[in-house]
Formats: sequence, structure tokens, C-alpha cells
Amino acid sequence: MPEEPLTKERQVALYERAMKLFHAGELAQAIDAFELVLSGPSKEIAQAARLHQAACRKRLASREVVLHSPGEHYDYGVALLNQRELDRALEHLQQALAAAQNGDHIHYALALCYGLKGDLDRASAHLRRAIELNPRNRVTARNDPDFQPLLNRAGIRELLEEERKDSG
Repeated sequence: MPEEPLTKERQVALYERAMKLFHAGELAQAIDAFELVLSGPSKEIAQAARLHQAACRKRLASREVVLHSPGEHYDYGVALLNQRELDRALEHLQQALAAAQNGDHIHYALALCYGLKGDLDRASAHLRRAIELNPRNRVTARNDPDFQPLLNRAGIRELLEEERKDSG
């Protein structure tokens, strides 16, 4: 069934939606939204959509970060984690881990990231490994404000209490 051509009213509505995405910083989604505007009857609105698409692409390109070392991936991953951009943080932390399997600090950051995402099995596994590699990570996690929401979760709680049981 062929699509109906866009009316000017629909084109304007789509353009307004795309502009909201643009102003919200949702640039990838804005590019797609502006694409829908291009087939409308108003050449002026289509031209404005093209200009905004170009601006989105330029902003996205300038955001791309070139990282060379596992340390740079780790640092960037932690920065993203602090901004709660958890999916992007995971990508960079996993790249750091691929090059430095015994980085306790990387396992610790991954534990926190997975925990904040609600994946407690992976969070526990990475926290266990971080503690195996550096037992001080147990105390660090207990006192880390970022870990506070996870301290009462099964798996995490047991890991952090093990030392107390062993010494008691």
C-alpha cells in the first residue's frame, strides 16, 4: 500500500517534533526525525530540516572521542558512569577489561555499572573478582556512596560481609 504524501500540516508537526529532539540533545533521533520532514510539500521547511540535520551530524562528529589505551577507555568509562550513561560506560569499561583482565579497578567499575543497571549477577561477579585481585575493594565498596543503593541487594551484601564473618 503506497504511503500518502505528507501534508504541510503534518510536515510542520514532524519538524516541530524533530526540533524538540534537537534542542533536547537527542541528535541521532533528531536526524531521523528531520529525514521524515524532507519529503513534505514545503521546500522552506525541508531546507530548514536539511540544515538542522547537518548541524546534528556535525555535533555528533565532534562528540566522538578517540581513545587509544585501556587506561583511556577506563577513565572515559568512569566519566560516563558518573554521568549515568551506563550503556556507553559499559562499552568503554569492557574495552579496558579486554586489554587488562586483572585490573581490579576495572572490575570494580564494571560491578558498579552493572549494579546500577540492575544486573546483579554480573555486578556480583565483577565485584568478587575486584575483591580477589585487591581485597581493599571490599572496604572501598562498603564506603562508596555510589555503591550505597546496592549494599542491601543479595549477592552484593554477602560479598561485602564475608570479611566480617571471617574475622569474627
